[in-house]
Amino acid sequence: ISVVDAQPKYHVGQLLLIKVVAKDSKGRAKSHGGDFFRTKLLSTAPVMASTTGRVTDLNNGTYIARFKLSWPGNLSVSVQLTHSSEAVEVLKRIRDKVPKRRIMICGFMDEDTNNSEWTTCTNNVVKHVNLRDVCEFSKPTINVSFYCQRPKHPIHCASITACPRMKIITNTLFTPTSRNPESSMELSSKKHNIHLKFSFHHFPRNVNNAKKAAEVKQLTYVSEGIDDIVGGPNVVIIVGLWAHYMAEPMETFRSRVWGIRHAIERLHSRYPDTMVIWRTSNTNHHDKLFHFLENSDWYARQILLEVKKILKDLNVVILDVWEMSQSMWHNATLHPPKDVIKEHVNMLLSYICP
Repeated sequence: ISVVDAQPKYHVGQLLLIKVVAKDSKGRAKSHGGDFFRTKLLSTAPVMASTTGRVTDLNNGTYIARFKLSWPGNLSVSVQLTHSSEAVEVLKRIRDKVPKRRIMICGFMDEDTNNSEWTTCTNNVVKHVNLRDVCEFSKPTINVSFYCQRPKHPIHCASITACPRMKIITNTLFTPTSRNPESSMELSSKKHNIHLKFSFHHFPRNVNNAKKAAEVKQLTYVSEGIDDIVGGPNVVIIVGLWAHYMAEPMETFRSRVWGIRHAIERLHSRYPDTMVIWRTSNTNHHDKLFHFLENSDWYARQILLEVKKILKDLNVVILDVWEMSQSMWHNATLHPPKDVIKEHVNMLLSYICP
C-alpha cells in the first residue's frame, strides 16, 4: 500500500489516492483483478470522523482508492481485503451453480383427515424435477416462484400451514396498536399524527431462530403489499429487501425486484405523489465460514448494484447506506448498532422532511 504522488501536506477538498497492490499467498504480486476491499479514511482529532474510499480495479492486480479530504486533522487509512479474487470466483460459482442453497421446511395439515406432513420447500426448482411431484405456490403476475415437495399422504397442496425453520447448504414516540413480530407491526402517535405499519416480506426468510413458525397465510409479498396501499402526498413507503436474498440465486432476487418495480409503477399511476424509498444493503460480519458462503459482503454489494440498475429510471429514492456502514466506528455487522441506525434515520428524514 502506498500514497500516489504523496505531498507533505494536503488541504481540505483535495483527493488522496492510495495504491494497493494485491499479492498471492506466496507474496507474489497478482496480475489480475477481482479482489474485494473495504477502505476507510478516519481521524480522532480535532474531529472524530470517517469516510470510505472509491476503489478502482485496474484489472492487473493494482487498485486505486480515492478519498475526498473533507475535514482537517491527522488522518489514517484502513484497507481491508474482504474477499480475494479467488474467493469471489468461488462465491460466484456457488450463487450461480447451486440454485437450492436455501431449503425451507414447511408443514401440511389436512383438517378433514388430521393427516400432517413436513416437506422441503424452495424458491427455485431444479430443471429435472417433475412438476407433478411438487406443490407450486408461484405468482407469475408479480414475478414470484415458490415450490414445495408434494406430501406423500393424500394431502392437498392448499393445506400448507407453517414453515418453522430454514436450512442453509420501539421508538418511545409510538404506542403499539398491534404486533406480530413474525409478520407485521403497527405503531401510532396521535401527538405527531403519524401511523407506522411494518410488514415482513414473504419467503425467502431466515426463521430458524424464530420463536414460532411463520404462518404462510399471514405473509404477503412486497408487490402485493404495495398494490393494497392507498397512497398520497402524506404516505411514504420504505422497502428494505436484501439480507434474506444473499443465499438465493441472483435471478430470484432480480425477479422479485422487477415485480416490485411494476407494483411501484402501478402505485404511481394511481397516486403519483406517493414517496417510495428503497433502503440498500450494508456491510456484514464474517466471523464463520458460513458467513462468507451465505452472507458475504460481495453478495450484499451485488444485490445493491442490481437494485440500482433495475430502479434507476423510476421515481424512487435510493437510501444508500453502504458507505455509512463501511465507515462506521464499529466492527462490521449485519444489524448495525443503534447510533448508526440513528444516522440512517436522519438521512431518511432528510428526504421525507427536507
